[in-house]
Amino acid sequence: MRRSLLSPFLLVPLAAFAAVATPGLAHAAGPPSIEVHRGDTGADIPMGGSLNMGTTALGVPFSIYFVVGNIADIEPLQVSGASAPSGITITQLPPSTIVAGTSHAVRVRCDATSAGVVSGDFVILSDDPDSSPFTFQLSCTVNPVIEQPGFRLTAGLSTPIADGGTLTVASGSTFGVFSHNDDGGNAPLVLGLPSSNPVGPKLSGYWVVDAVVAAGGVPQYTAIGCRTGLNVPITGSYVISISSNAPGNLATYSFTLVCGTPTPSDTTPNDTTPNDTTPNDTTPNDTTPSGTTPNDTTPSGTTPNDTSVVEDVSGAASPTTSVPRALPTTGLEGTPTAVAGAVLLGLGLMLLRLVRRPVYARD
Repeated sequence: MRRSLLSPFLLVPLAAFAAVATPGLAHAAGPPSIEVHRGDTGADIPMGGSLNMGTTALGVPFSIYFVVGNIADIEPLQVSGASAPSGITITQLPPSTIVAGTSHAVRVRCDATSAGVVSGDFVILSDDPDSSPFTFQLSCTVNPVIEQPGFRLTAGLSTPIADGGTLTVASGSTFGVFSHNDDGGNAPLVLGLPSSNPVGPKLSGYWVVDAVVAAGGVPQYTAIGCRTGLNVPITGSYVISISSNAPGNLATYSFTLVCGTPTPSDTTPNDTTPNDTTPNDTTPNDTTPSGTTPNDTTPSGTTPNDTSVVEDVSGAASPTTSVPRALPTTGLEGTPTAVAGAVLLGLGLMLLRLVRRPVYARD
């Protein structure tokens, strides 16, 4: 008879080992099992426990998250629903199926729409046979505020964009929009995401939901482009809107963005001065001979209108044709040449008389 390989002394220890549960696998071969813990610290939130979200000011919502998981080894957890107390909104649910060994975030927001303590049961429905519904107390505290926030927009840090105004930029360009909280009270400004109607402009680099701008604090920034997400230039008019907790009309701040209005092309001719048809020289052609004065018909070398005559030695009068008339000399008339001739003539006559004078002998 063949002996067994298993000694009777070994059967007891093996049986005992099979009965010991490995830590963390209490439901290893069983049904799904829900587990909930805090997202910030990882602390467990037991069924029937509590989670205090924190404190905020009236009109300043905030969000936190916790984690829902399935600690089973094989079976998935089917989540069929969840609910939160009034004043707290579920903004992110877990998937309807949570695979064994995985977990997912659940995000909740304290709406802060009224002052006081908001508290109630948070309920998760699932197919966990032992813990459905899974219930714990969820709460937040909202403090009242006395003053409201201000809200204004600028293109860049200084160019105002009026609520209901218009901003025109070139197609394909991008500009920065800043949200300021510096012209109201001391309450923080809470912003929603910017939107466009119709959809078109590229909205990038913008804040997250419920971004907060402290009174007098650093403004929030977003980039708005007259182009699509693929950077294709666009044209047309678009209404850009940003919601906030500001009072009155500023609760939704809107302006019209005009993309692609072209700069009017310059159709002005390079030179709009009428063509100059004036001749280069409109002075009548000068037909006066070179060196003469126009309309001067006086022969060259003579004085105009000088009709005086010069008496020559013979006593005959002839028109002056070559010698200009001299200035008058006292007691003498005529030109220097005539005067000299007269003097010489007188001297000659005197000499002639002396020559012809008789010579008388002395006694």
